[in-house]
Amino acid sequence: MAKIIIAAPAAPGGLSPLLRLAGSLAARGHRITVVTSGRFRADVENAGLTFVSAYDSTASDTLVFDEASGWVKLVRGPEKSNNDWISRFVDPVADLHAVLTRLFEEDPNQYLICDTLWLGGLPTALDTPGSLLRRWVAVSAVASALEQ
Repeated sequence: MAKIIIAAPAAPGGLSPLLRLAGSLAARGHRITVVTSGRFRADVENAGLTFVSAYDSTASDTLVFDEASGWVKLVRGPEKSNNDWISRFVDPVADLHAVLTRLFEEDPNQYLICDTLWLGGLPTALDTPGSLLRRWVAVSAVASALEQ
């Protein structure tokens, strides 16, 4: 059976559908490693899957914004939306790619299934030198990510 890495952003809405997919694949005999936020370690392990943290606890793992981050001072609109997208999905790219690279160095015979907003595979898609990722697909359970 296949060895598959399932990668999800540090948000319940990104993880939930992928966790169901991971469970279904594991039930068919595939070996599944789920890469996401440490906040979801128990969810992943309770599903009987291998967990790997892809977010460092000082930056990218926090999708809950507080007074110290300055986020609460932003008014709903383009400035807030830009801040959200950059801090949640763009800023973590280097950390996510480093975790992915390590996993593929340990075993290059794996597949990657990731949420479209888990951008850790993006450097590989752009032909980063030394990339080992060759077989991957990005999926999304969200019809539209535009804020009204």
